[in-house]
Amino acid sequence: MEKMSVNIDTLTNEEFKTLPLVIEGESKEVRYAGNCLVVIRFKPTIYSFTANRCGVVEGSDVLRLRASKIFTEVLKRTGIQHAYQEINDRFVLADLMLQPRTEQNPNPFRPSDWPADQEQYPHFVAPPIEVVVKRMHSGTSKHRYFGMAGCQVRKKHGLYEDFVFQNDEPYPNAIVRFDWRNPLLDDKGNRLADEILPDSMADWHINTAGARLTAMRVYDALSDFLNEKNIVCYDLCLFISQLGDLVFGEISQDCGRFRHFDLGSRETAEHLDVAEVDDDFEASAIVKARAFAKSTGGITISEDSGLVVPALGGLPGPWSARFSDCEIDAKTGRVIKHIPSDTPRGEIDIKNGLRVLELMKGVEQPHRAASFRIYLVVADPTGKILFKRMGESFGWIAEESKGSNGFGYDPVFVGQDTFGKTYAELDSMRKNLRSHRKHVLDEFKVWLAKYVRDNEGESE
Repeated sequence: MEKMSVNIDTLTNEEFKTLPLVIEGESKEVRYAGNCLVVIRFKPTIYSFTANRCGVVEGSDVLRLRASKIFTEVLKRTGIQHAYQEINDRFVLADLMLQPRTEQNPNPFRPSDWPADQEQYPHFVAPPIEVVVKRMHSGTSKHRYFGMAGCQVRKKHGLYEDFVFQNDEPYPNAIVRFDWRNPLLDDKGNRLADEILPDSMADWHINTAGARLTAMRVYDALSDFLNEKNIVCYDLCLFISQLGDLVFGEISQDCGRFRHFDLGSRETAEHLDVAEVDDDFEASAIVKARAFAKSTGGITISEDSGLVVPALGGLPGPWSARFSDCEIDAKTGRVIKHIPSDTPRGEIDIKNGLRVLELMKGVEQPHRAASFRIYLVVADPTGKILFKRMGESFGWIAEESKGSNGFGYDPVFVGQDTFGKTYAELDSMRKNLRSHRKHVLDEFKVWLAKYVRDNEGESE
């Protein structure tokens, strides 16, 4: 096919919208540019296969575009065909992939200038199949294959008969799985999850032998590349053409499961003892961020948060997580010392709330006022504070503990905008709408997207 270059660097959003629509979903909008090419706009969405849900995260489209650009370049250097031709921070220029005719989509887009040579069609047909490479017993397998953890490979297998499966541990070898791509909604409006297909059924729609080979080549190429960056690829989700020889979909951080080699410096974090500042959320968050950033050599996010009750002189304050283990001076109302107990987290949460209720006995409104407060801090290894924000949710202390949702002081805290309900009486979605953490994390997301954009290429 003759290709006519479309300059996606100068293409405006208004011009993009004038192009004929090919297909649009939750994560992308695809429009025809002529000469068997399409322009793709990524949407700022993130998808979870396990939870079967999609959410908007501002700036995630740019990060996914940048990752796709890096990964497709890796594939092309390895000799693996990919439909993406050019990528910038707004659009992708790619080969047109023909959508199959289905009951839900009986008239898929077909351009008038498509070549008459029918033999080229299978190479550019997008089957309703997702090809998944799994290297670890995690994600979908971990959550859906109940009882596999602890199960042993059958005797006389020949290769792996002594192997025992464990959650979040490697399989004896990487496997390739084929999933049927269900429509987003059924005829009643219910959201549908994709379904795992037997290989024999998948082969009706895609050349499974070719697709399996291509998928493993992609996984090996990306794993080798990521290994140099100390990143381990647990699994990878791909879209491959009907013939099984052309990768045509996005490849980004939203298309697989990736973990740093040291799992977030877990061992260092477990043994790093940081003395918090007992009476100051902000100072404690800064101390922790700087200490862990220096120890790990990476940019670190830290927070310190808790319940603030002015009638108690600001207590529990930074002592919130261990308030029931604190000895308080009866005259000054200040914490004298903290005597750590072995009380489990769930039990100490209850004891903390009951102690606040006890101390607030006899206190009338408006003196039962309280707030949840959080300081979020990001530091680099030099100690420089890159980001710092305070978030706060206002309300008052209830007369008694109510509700079974949430954690910590939720059963004794009534929000000023929760219509008389404690946080523990709210479902997780409604609590999140009022959460001090949500407010500060919304600001953090905007900052993080800008920080990544402004510092692109500095880590290379």
